[in-house]
Amino acid sequence: MSNITKTNFLFLCAVLIFHTGKIGLFSQNVQELDRLAEEYYDKRDFSRAIETWMLILDQDPYNEKIQKKIERVYDEKYKRDVAFQKAKIFSRKAKKQLLINLNEKNLDEAIKNFQEGKRKAQEALAEFVTAYRIDPLDPELQVMKEEMRELDRDIKAAEAKIELDRKKREKYLALLECGREKMKQELFKESLECWDALLEIIPDDREGIEGKRKAELALTNRLRFEKVQNLLAQGKILFDEKKYFDARQIYKEVLGLDPRNDEAKEKIYEIDQKLEEARFAEQKRLQAEGFYTAGINYLNENKFDEAEEEFRNVLDLVKDYKDTKKRLAEIPILRKEYLNKLQREKIQKIERGIDAGMLAYAEGRYDAAIASFEEVLQLDPKNELAKKQLALAKDAKSIEEEEKVDENSPYFDLVNVLIVSGKQLYDQGNYSESRKKWEKILQLFPKNKTATTYMLKCLKENPVEFERFSKNIVEEGKELLKTKDFIRAKSKFEIVKSIYPNYPGIDNLLKNATVGEIAKPVQLERGVTQAELNAKYNLGLAYYKKGGEVNIKKALEEFRWVYARDPNNINALVNINKIESILRVSRGEGEAKGQVVLTEEQKKLVRQYYYKGISYYANNEFDKAIQEWRKVLAIDRNHENARNNIKKCLVLLRK
Repeated sequence: MSNITKTNFLFLCAVLIFHTGKIGLFSQNVQELDRLAEEYYDKRDFSRAIETWMLILDQDPYNEKIQKKIERVYDEKYKRDVAFQKAKIFSRKAKKQLLINLNEKNLDEAIKNFQEGKRKAQEALAEFVTAYRIDPLDPELQVMKEEMRELDRDIKAAEAKIELDRKKREKYLALLECGREKMKQELFKESLECWDALLEIIPDDREGIEGKRKAELALTNRLRFEKVQNLLAQGKILFDEKKYFDARQIYKEVLGLDPRNDEAKEKIYEIDQKLEEARFAEQKRLQAEGFYTAGINYLNENKFDEAEEEFRNVLDLVKDYKDTKKRLAEIPILRKEYLNKLQREKIQKIERGIDAGMLAYAEGRYDAAIASFEEVLQLDPKNELAKKQLALAKDAKSIEEEEKVDENSPYFDLVNVLIVSGKQLYDQGNYSESRKKWEKILQLFPKNKTATTYMLKCLKENPVEFERFSKNIVEEGKELLKTKDFIRAKSKFEIVKSIYPNYPGIDNLLKNATVGEIAKPVQLERGVTQAELNAKYNLGLAYYKKGGEVNIKKALEEFRWVYARDPNNINALVNINKIESILRVSRGEGEAKGQVVLTEEQKKLVRQYYYKGISYYANNEFDKAIQEWRKVLAIDRNHENARNNIKKCLVLLRK
């Protein structure tokens, strides 16, 4: 092995080792992060699990396995949140209905309330179990666990009350009244006797249990009892004045002195509910304002689908927010007006494009003609006139490039040398050698104008050859007249005229090409007069000017009738094309459909915002999560996961 070969071999090995090491290191890093994230997930630390998996996505954005794991955490977290919210709602309703009033004259109504309360309590328990299985370490669920136990006791107590016979019910009510009255009179020992007797009838009666506990506290520690009562009175005043933070602090002091005080616990629970409702109400208001503002902005940008979605999000949060319902109702009208405006502008662009293209083609500006007709076909892909004229313009340009080889042609240098050489030989009178130069050019470019002109000059000394060559040029010009390509036809006739001024009929041919007339008169369909054609054409114009779909369709029929009998009537053809375009545009044909193709940078931002939203959601920061998912939709309106996640968050905020 040579030294060079050895060096190359060693270098290749080093490169392979380096890249293999990098791949191995990356793979090991991903595996370690994934293992750590799974540990967090098993501990139900959803936030850290998501954050750790997102580190992997930073290195490997298209890792579907990790993406699915993050989605799985989000789905479980959402399921837990919904179940938790339902458990709270059902529990709250159940507690109210389980407060059975045995003084009701209609016992059937009490039984009905109990049954409904029990059903809601069972639903609350089922939802709690769902949430608890997903995240048993969650602090909120730990608190709710005790609430579920209390709810179960309330069911048993209410059930026991319902099952009491009339005598026991009367005795229960009497003992309840006794306990309450003795407590008011501060006859705690006597009240204790009432409570004990009541609890013998219904052992789980909440008021009986609490009454007995208070009486015992008053008997064993009167000073503490009185302080608790004073604090409860202060708390009630603050609560009634809606000074919830201060009231909560007082009730916390009560629990410091009397940890089992049900009244303080209930009041703190009630205050927390009100504070939570206020917090969610403010979040809802801020979110609603954000959606509302976005909706207004979208309306100003004529993005009606986006505006409609934003306004519906507003109403999902706040039923009667500002003038949202009114704005939502106006969107169909605004959308229709805007679409009509776009259609009018589009039709005008098509008309202007056709006119500009036809004019450019007639003037021999083929690049401009091609650009105009291509623009028309972008607006109206089925426009047959534009297709036909585009093909003609491209053909004309191709022929023009043959007639005159410009500096952009790869053959320019070759042709230019031949032209210079051919002219020199011609000026020297060496027509046969000059002719050879022009023949070489015409072999490459049969339509080349310079070569054709000099070829004709060189053949002038040979009458037979000259007659044949000049006749071919004239016949080409006549064919161009038939296709109404007057500019190129005139160019052909001018070449012959410049060399042979007396060529038979050349002046008439030039005149026909100059004024844009066809040598052969138009043959109309038998039995059809020019007056009839004019009348039909004018009737079509009248229908068209009236406007409206019915009238322009009638106009189309008239123009088609004219063009079918007079194929050379360009005005009729243009009007047919114009009306067909109008009808296609009004039906929305040719509109761009399908998903927007995102750039790699946009895809990167979408992933970043989407998973960041999930991360916020895992931390219960619903408002921030919504903002991230809205960023996703600002880039990719078709991102259904982001849209659905916003809807899910709105459900939680609304509750």
